[in-house]
Amino acid sequence: DAPGPTADLDFHFVAYVEVRGRMYELDGNNDGPIDCGEVADGGLLRAVCDHVKAAYIAPFPDSHFSLITLGPERREDDE
Repeated sequence: DAPGPTADLDFHFVAYVEVRGRMYELDGNNDGPIDCGEVADGGLLRAVCDHVKAAYIAPFPDSHFSLITLGPERREDDE
């Protein structure tokens, strides 16, 4: 059975998206999107990794994280 909408869970999912060159964190525990800053030349994946390391891993080194990335298939002509 799935947990109820108000269940207290230790784990949840967070998504990061790029909108007009800005990275936003989408977390169901928050009231709305959080602007995490500009997406630099390294792209969204690099921006997310840097943000997660600084905001979540460095302050809590004993925590456990899993990261999954989904996106379009990369083609040779994309480079």
